Amino acid sequence: MKTLILSLIFSAVIFAGDVVQTNPQVEKAMASAVADASKAYDAYQVALAKATDTAVAKLTALQTDFTKKGDLDNAVLVKTKIEELKAGKMVEIIAEMKKPVTGADLLPTTDQDPAKAILGKWNFERKSYPGVFLFKEKKVCSFTNNGEEVVGSYDITKETVLVRLANGTSYEIKLPLSGTIMCIQSGKSADYSGALVPLK
Repeated sequence: MKTLILSLIFSAVIFAGDVVQTNPQVEKAMASAVADASKAYDAYQVALAKATDTAVAKLTALQTDFTKKGDLDNAVLVKTKIEELKAGKMVEIIAEMKKPVTGADLLPTTDQDPAKAILGKWNFERKSYPGVFLFKEKKVCSFTNNGEEVVGSYDITKETVLVRLANGTSYEIKLPLSGTIMCIQSGKSADYSGALVPLK
């Protein structure tokens, strides 16, 4: 019994020693790494704040322009984006934009629900400025033409998918998403309208 108690005490001493054990070299390396990481984090915070302020300024100017033109729908849309940025959601927005597109995202689902059927990449076949639409969840989308991507958002009504891009361009995509799917650019001639074709 005495031997068992001594063994337990000895084990406890060793365990306790492992917990508090330090090494000057390890501590020095950790201190240096933490200092470097802290500087990088501070620089990141400054850069993110600057980028957010710039984005808010540009969107505020766009909101003012929409308001002067009487385009209250887009003015409200821009106001919503400004509020998201001011609420510190820039990182979430960037993460969503950079979310990798998997093979399952490349084609719309066969589900009849437009909210699911619209997801994926679509080739916009039109005479003027053809390009590619990408629709993601949470009503996030983008349009790419000649390598230039413009992000935006979309809403679904009973008859159309309404697309609003950050540059002020808007589109109406006719439902259902089957057969010949027409996409019309608001305020433009027929040359700016065309068909949407799912990309494989």
